[in-house]
Amino acid sequence: DSHRASRQSRRVPAHRDASRRGRPVRFFRRDPRLGIAPVGARELNRRLTSVDATFLYAEKPTQPMHVGGCMIYEGRLSLEALTEVLNARLHLLPRYRQKVVFPPFGLAHPTWEDDPDFDMDSHVHQVALPGKAGKAELQAYVSDLASTPLDFDRPLWQYHIVRNYDGGAALITRIHHCYADGIALVLRVMPLPADV
Repeated sequence: DSHRASRQSRRVPAHRDASRRGRPVRFFRRDPRLGIAPVGARELNRRLTSVDATFLYAEKPTQPMHVGGCMIYEGRLSLEALTEVLNARLHLLPRYRQKVVFPPFGLAHPTWEDDPDFDMDSHVHQVALPGKAGKAELQAYVSDLASTPLDFDRPLWQYHIVRNYDGGAALITRIHHCYADGIALVLRVMPLPADV
């Protein structure tokens, strides 16, 4: 009986045993006996969740995993005004300045890392539609954007201003699904005012 009790005591997880003795609980990404340091809260926030990472893994050249929207404006939409608004509100969306970095050998999910070469001009573009610049031309342009993957060397989002759509303008947004899902994805665009 004493031998059986001894074997059972060795099965108690280290963090549960430590908590009983009043020690702070430390969670490890791998077995602590391997000498791998515990994962801190900051690293956990940087690392993509399994759900968000799944959208990255599903990405293919013929299957982009970004989502988008198209907003129609009756008046003129200024590239300078949009850029100014984004720069002023970028602190509300810190992920907009971060790109996805894959770990060596795929040992863990990717992490969000600040892009040292971040340039707003790489994410905000302005175009003019050809021909009548009507619904058919806009649909063709949106279709082309939807089938073109985002650049993984940069933060995975873009805004495209169409300055001559049907006497007004249009704003097309593209953002990778790994940023958010559902209503959280809508909130990524909410900091933009309707009157830019």
